Amino acid sequence: MVVKIRSKEVEIWDSLPGRTCKKTRENLVYHLLNTLDMIFDNEIMIHFDEGCTFSSFKICHPDCVPIQQNGFDCGIYMLKFMEDYENASKAGDKYHSVNERLRIALSLLKHPDNQARKNIAEARQRSLQKVLCKKRGPQTMKTNEDRVAHSDTDEGLQRSPKKKKTIQEIDATNVNKKRGRGRPRGSKNKLKK
Repeated sequence: MVVKIRSKEVEIWDSLPGRTCKKTRENLVYHLLNTLDMIFDNEIMIHFDEGCTFSSFKICHPDCVPIQQNGFDCGIYMLKFMEDYENASKAGDKYHSVNERLRIALSLLKHPDNQARKNIAEARQRSLQKVLCKKRGPQTMKTNEDRVAHSDTDEGLQRSPKKKKTIQEIDATNVNKKRGRGRPRGSKNKLKK
């Protein structure tokens, strides 16, 4: 609904017009105009001619309104009409709903008044990290664990239980080679563990 105060007209910009809807839309517009009369009662008395009200404005349906090709793009068309009222009638078939929905969603997301913008950015970063880990596979995870374990030993911190076990096994085989005969005393029980 476009209210033109100077020309005292109200245009219904309907991107999906039909005979059955026309009367219903006009009734709705009439109720909205009555509401404007109540809300702007003082302003009407000051700025309008005597006896002039919003509800006395002429209701019309302009022919220049772009028509949607499906039954679900009315919201996109309405937003486009509001954003670029001057050029909306020249738009024709320019309203590609998928692109427009994405553009509107991104503009809402990036808007400085969006209080959830920081949380959304952090969640996006976490999901990107998960995707990267999946693409690189379990080897990357293992390499990262090895780096952590290696840095622990470099800093003089206690070795992880896994590292301890492998070092003990290596030490036991080295002792066997040095002595040249069988296993050292007591190593049999250690190796079974």
